[in-house]
Amino acid sequence: MIRGAKFFVKGCDGAACGPFRWTAVREWVAVGYFTADDVVRLADVTEWTAIGGIPELMATPPGNETNEALTALRRRASEKKPIAPRTEAYLKRLGCPVRPERLNPYTAFLWVRTMEEFHPQQADANERWAAGEASNDRAHSATENDATPAQIESLRAKGIAVPVGLTRLQAQRLISGPPTEGQLRRIQFYGIPLPEGAGKDEASDLIDRHIRENWDSEEAYQASRRKIESEWGDGKKTGPVLKLRPAPPAADAKFAAPSTVRQGPPAAPPAHRSVGPRPTRRTPSRAIIISCLLGMVVLVAAWAIMRKRTGADSNQAALGSANPAGREAVTAEINVARSVTVLEAPNRKLAEQLRGVVVALPLTGIMGGAEPRALIDGRMYRVGDAVDRPRGVVILQIDSDKNTVVFGDGAGSIVRRLLE
Repeated sequence: MIRGAKFFVKGCDGAACGPFRWTAVREWVAVGYFTADDVVRLADVTEWTAIGGIPELMATPPGNETNEALTALRRRASEKKPIAPRTEAYLKRLGCPVRPERLNPYTAFLWVRTMEEFHPQQADANERWAAGEASNDRAHSATENDATPAQIESLRAKGIAVPVGLTRLQAQRLISGPPTEGQLRRIQFYGIPLPEGAGKDEASDLIDRHIRENWDSEEAYQASRRKIESEWGDGKKTGPVLKLRPAPPAADAKFAAPSTVRQGPPAAPPAHRSVGPRPTRRTPSRAIIISCLLGMVVLVAAWAIMRKRTGADSNQAALGSANPAGREAVTAEINVARSVTVLEAPNRKLAEQLRGVVVALPLTGIMGGAEPRALIDGRMYRVGDAVDRPRGVVILQIDSDKNTVVFGDGAGSIVRRLLE
């Protein structure tokens, strides 16, 4: 077999899929994705040939028994379990050449990542997430109201259990947390109905909308706060004030809110508050202030003279001839920024943010093989792996021939980086 030869594989629909390296096809035959009856052709020819007629593809891969990764893949591929209809439809859309009955949820997810390398424009983060959930035996729903993959990842990062059928609204409430005490006081003062189970973000939106439409009520709230604070400062209030304005009485006593009025004799003021006259605060004299200012002026002048003598200019040290290492570092950063290209930008602002993340990634190497890998910050990443979970940045494609890596996010932005 010619070194570096690549094959196209005829898929279930008769379309050519690939090209794949011949060593990868040989491993797939050993795993069981393809049989001797499936047909392939070289990238530079038009005639199809059965795999059984190509001895190199039917041969046992080197280290077949000692290669732990290949052994583990064969063991997982032998599991008999049908794939989810949603995953099967997504693989068909990507043009996967393997018949669905030869796949299980685990191997189907591997082929989702493989096919997204060849069709990054058709990659769908939601479908990839669903296939990954199925491969890990985690139940999920296919409705549009389900929590997004980014929300699921955020909840898991915070250690919050993700129940089955979690909606986007419920996930957002779990992520934001319950309303704060200050928000609850404002909402009670304004008389705004708060939906049951509402989170901090929803409470903030309700308060902002009410203030925009009723600025007088915000002024009344601030005036009430100032009055209460002044009464506390003058020692007139002896008990804690829990409400700025009493709530209207409930129609049914069973559902009435408990009274916050303190019963019995008034409590003593807190120990750290004094009810007597406040001591006068001594202010520094004019001479002390002038001497401090003169001292500051002398320090600034001395610093300026020392800097002028030493010539310690940070910009010149980075770009001037006195420090070639700094100049090379800046030049390297400029080259990295030039090697990053935005392929798709449904939202220009989010695409620029993704581009900035990709520029900052310490990408140091790309390795080929059946599953190409990228070396980022000393760690190996494959297609489908998340390199920045909070931002939802994942690897969509790794091309060791072109020395490029394609990244994407949940918003549909796609960025390609060339390793120079």
